[in-house]
Amino acid sequence: MVYLTPVDIDFNWRQRIEKENRSSKDFDQQWGWLQKNIRDMQKKLSEMSKESEFLKQVFTDKEDDNRSIKPIPESVNHEYGWLASKKEFQNKIPEKITKPELPPNYKLLIPYDSPYWCYLKS
Repeated sequence: MVYLTPVDIDFNWRQRIEKENRSSKDFDQQWGWLQKNIRDMQKKLSEMSKESEFLKQVFTDKEDDNRSIKPIPESVNHEYGWLASKKEFQNKIPEKITKPELPPNYKLLIPYDSPYWCYLKS
């Protein structure tokens, strides 16, 4: 077992702090140029995201959900599936399901009836 005196502990601590400071300076010298590039890229991305129509749709305010799941049934397993029996929590199934329209630069290679249908970009 090695016994370190308070002077040894202080010396080791000072060396460690000095090494951390040197490493910080070395990092800035070697990789500091990346920080400017990253800041520029973040600025460009934030400008692009402000103009993006897709992101405007994604980040629109959602309406509050005021539905309540109470009262919860008192049973051992809380009656599995009880929530689906409430009318306001049931899925709304559309009366007519339509096929998605393909963008102009895509074409359908395999008919929809096939289990292997997919889109391929032309």
